[in-house]
Amino acid sequence: MKFLLIAYYFGNSTDVGAQRWNKNIKYIQQFGWEPVVFTFNEQKDIEGQFEIISNKQIEPNTIYKSIFKKKVPSDILTNKKTSLVNKLLIFIRSNFFIPDSRVLSIFSSKRILRKRLKSNDIDIIISTGPPHSMHLIGKSMSKEFNIPWIADFRDPWSGIEYFEKLPLLPIAKLIHKKLEFKILNTCDSVITVSHSWAKHLANMGARKIEVIHNGFDQQDFDCDTPLPILMSFAHFGTYPKSRNHSNFWSTLNELYTDTDTDTAFKKSFKFDFYGFTYDGFDEQLQLYEFYERLTIQAPIPHSKATKKMSEYRFLFLSLSDTPLSKGRIPLKFYEYLATGRKIIACGEKGSDLSKLIENLNCGYYINYGEEYKLKEILKLESKPDNKVTLNTKTNAKIFSKEHQAKQYIKLFNEIVE
Repeated sequence: MKFLLIAYYFGNSTDVGAQRWNKNIKYIQQFGWEPVVFTFNEQKDIEGQFEIISNKQIEPNTIYKSIFKKKVPSDILTNKKTSLVNKLLIFIRSNFFIPDSRVLSIFSSKRILRKRLKSNDIDIIISTGPPHSMHLIGKSMSKEFNIPWIADFRDPWSGIEYFEKLPLLPIAKLIHKKLEFKILNTCDSVITVSHSWAKHLANMGARKIEVIHNGFDQQDFDCDTPLPILMSFAHFGTYPKSRNHSNFWSTLNELYTDTDTDTAFKKSFKFDFYGFTYDGFDEQLQLYEFYERLTIQAPIPHSKATKKMSEYRFLFLSLSDTPLSKGRIPLKFYEYLATGRKIIACGEKGSDLSKLIENLNCGYYINYGEEYKLKEILKLESKPDNKVTLNTKTNAKIFSKEHQAKQYIKLFNEIVE
C-alpha cells in the first residue's frame, strides 16, 4: 500500500512544520505503508529511503529577497511597526495570493503529479498545511484520479492567529472562506492536532475529523543527561510578541527581588531563550532586575535542541491571547514532555494545553490574569527538600510517534476499505 504526501515543508526544511511528517513517515513505514513524498526542496540526505518528488519554489518571497538582499521578516504579518513598503507587500500578498504565496506553484505541481499518478499505485493522498495551497493540489489530484484524500490541518485556515490582522478586502475574505469550505467538505477525512480545533473545523464544514496530536520521536531523547540542580528555565523555538505577557515577567521579577525569597534561588536562577524573539523583546526585559540572569541565544538545530532541553529544570511556553488559541498545543510541548522536565505554561483558561498538563501531571499551567500563582509555584519548587526529579508518572508514550503511527494506519485502512 502507498500514500502520497503533499508537503511544502519536509525533510531538510528548518521550518517547524516539517517536523510532524518527518517523524510520522518513519514509523508509518513499519506498518507496511510506503510513502511517496511531493515537496519543494531537495532532500539529498534521505534519498533511497523512499520515493521523493520535488518541485521548484515559486513565490514572492524570492523576489523580496532579491530586491532587499535579505529574507522576509518572520513577523512581517504581525509587526505593527513594519515599513510602508512592507505594508504594501502584505496587502498584495493578502489579496492577490490566495490562500497563500505558494499558490503560484499549484499548476506546475499538478503537472508533475499527473505524470506520477498515472502509475495507478497510490492508495491515499495526504495534503498537509499550512501552506493551505497544498490542500488545493490534493483536492485536484484526488478528483482527477479518483483517489481518497486526507487533509491534515496543522493550523486552522481562516482561524489562524494572524488571519484577522491581514488587510483583506471583502472579496478576498470571501474567497478564503469558500476555498476553506470546499477543502473541508470534499476530502474523505480531516486530521487536526487538537480537540478545540476539531470543533472549529467541524463548524467550518468538515464532515469526518480525526484528532492526531503532534508528538515526539523517542529516539531524539535517548541520551543520559544529568538532572539539573539549578533553578534553570528555558524556552525553545519562536517567541512572537503575541505570546509575550508582561504580567508573567513582572511576577517573576517580584519573586526575584523579594527580600523573603531564598538567596539560593536568586543565585541559581537563570532563563535562556533559544530561537527567534520579536524585535524589542530584549529591550523590554532589560527593565527587570532578573535580566542579568537572562540570555537570548541564536536558534540551534532541532537535533541539538532536543538534547539541550534536558539541561534545564523548567521548560517554558506560552500561548497567544487570540481567538482559537485554546486549541493550540505547540509542538515543543510534546518534546518538553519527552524530557521528563517540568513544564511551566501560560495561556487562556480552559485550553487544550491546560487539560493535557493537568491530566499528565507534567508541570504547571497558569491562566492569564493569574500570573501571581507563579510565586507560590517557584517558592515551593525552590525548597531544599524539593529535589529535581523526572515526571515518571506521566503517560507520555501515547504521544510518541511510534504510538501515533497506529492511529494513522487505522485511519488509512478505514478509508481504503
